[in-house]
Amino acid sequence: MDYITTQSNNRIHRGSRIKGSSNIQIQGNTLVEECVIDAHEAIPDGSPTIVIGKYCILGRGVELKPPVSTSGVHPSAVGSYVLIGENCKIASAAIGSRVIVGEGCVLGNGSIIHDCCILDPGLVVPGKYVVPPFSHVLKWGDAFKVRHLNESHKLRIELLARRRVIA
Repeated sequence: MDYITTQSNNRIHRGSRIKGSSNIQIQGNTLVEECVIDAHEAIPDGSPTIVIGKYCILGRGVELKPPVSTSGVHPSAVGSYVLIGENCKIASAAIGSRVIVGEGCVLGNGSIIHDCCILDPGLVVPGKYVVPPFSHVLKWGDAFKVRHLNESHKLRIELLARRRVIA
């Protein structure tokens, strides 16, 4: 098998390159495909550099690193029930729960994606940009457009994440 299974039922592909594993916390039932997770720099207060919730999928080719500023490295959090498509580059401060990030997205340094959002494939979210909760962010030429999602998407995204992780 090409995956390592942890005690909390996380499955991590053997081809993943993980730097600073002692600075990463993964809640459970998360699938990490062939990714690069870079948490080699510790947060001064000793808290984890990167925290990933439960029932998440990090697709093949994802690069996940914490945001940085002139004052150093800052923590990065990925909520539960988050699906991150292939070949995404992520330096977000936070990705909320129940979020779908389409293939090839770039989430800029320190950006924040709130709960229950869908980001279309190929989207570039600028650094420090905040996507409000219940948003569908559509690629609109070189820019993007934000539409509101209704409450039912909360359960839909959660069920989708649970099914894909278990499959």
